[in-house]
Amino acid sequence: STLMRSSAASDVYKRQQQARDLKMDLSDLIDQTAEWAKKGYNLNESSILSKASGIYSVVGEVDNATAVQDLTTVMKSYDMTVEEAMDIVDKFNNISNNYSVTAANIGEILSNSISSLSVAGNSLDESIAMGTTITEITGDASEAGNTLKVLSMRLRGASTEIKNIGESTDGMVESTSKLREKVLALTNVDGTGGFDIMADSENFKSTYQIMQGISEVWQDISDVNQAALIELIAGKQRGNTVSALLTNMAQANNILSDSLNSSGSAMEEYNVYLDSLPGKIQGIKTEFSALSEALVDDSSLKGLLDIVTSFLKCLTDIIDNLGLIKTLGLSVATVLSFKNVGERLNTPVYVQPQLICA
Repeated sequence: STLMRSSAASDVYKRQQQARDLKMDLSDLIDQTAEWAKKGYNLNESSILSKASGIYSVVGEVDNATAVQDLTTVMKSYDMTVEEAMDIVDKFNNISNNYSVTAANIGEILSNSISSLSVAGNSLDESIAMGTTITEITGDASEAGNTLKVLSMRLRGASTEIKNIGESTDGMVESTSKLREKVLALTNVDGTGGFDIMADSENFKSTYQIMQGISEVWQDISDVNQAALIELIAGKQRGNTVSALLTNMAQANNILSDSLNSSGSAMEEYNVYLDSLPGKIQGIKTEFSALSEALVDDSSLKGLLDIVTSFLKCLTDIIDNLGLIKTLGLSVATVLSFKNVGERLNTPVYVQPQLICA
């Protein structure tokens, strides 16, 4: 029992120290650590992850639950290690700083699409690049994510999955060979055979690679064939959004490059925050919170709280029994004023109400 209490006290101290080092709200850090623990991570792993999600919550301006869930979704989809969590935050932060999306937008895009995009062979950077490109045009992160999910499924002929999410399969061909032949024919603008969506006879190219390949001949495809190709790979409902992506793949390439070169961006921005007025104020709050936690078990503080409790109970009894609210108010004001005079050392002013009650 003593060992368990000692271990618990040590854990609390570690959380306090981590909050002080990051100048982060202690309760937020504890909440996030608990959320990570619920997802099956041990205490040390949860501590590392709570640092990443805590920084993300600040630079990305998202709440605790969203910060943890966004990172969890990406980590699980790509089987990433605990130590790689900050890489995700770096990418979210860098792209949100340089393009017309927020970190929360990127999190929403990936929450709606990442499981399908990862299965379709897209890297995290490719997924972020496509989603950001669409969101910059449409202003709708949720729609961007849903579009990429449907697009990746249609390109793999996953009709069952599409039906399961309530999407239409109109215009879709279920045979891989037929889909391959149709795309080759519709993109064959110069008679050399068109763009092949397959890396080999057994494997598709990634969604990003396919969009890049089609985009290179998109402007040379006739209007009729463009319409047929869009319906084939995107369906009628998502056609306009996929067309927007195809015509802006140059921007997607820029975003991809920036995402690949994001290392350290989140911590850099977090340090700027720490040096700002809000960061300084949060630092004071964190130190006060740590002080309160440190004092909460101190016997002298408990004794003082007992005296204050008795004082307040006595005042309540007087008001209830005598009804002398105004007179009492003046008396209390007098006592409190007297308390603040410099000659109050060792003066038992707190026990005066007990004498009155007695």
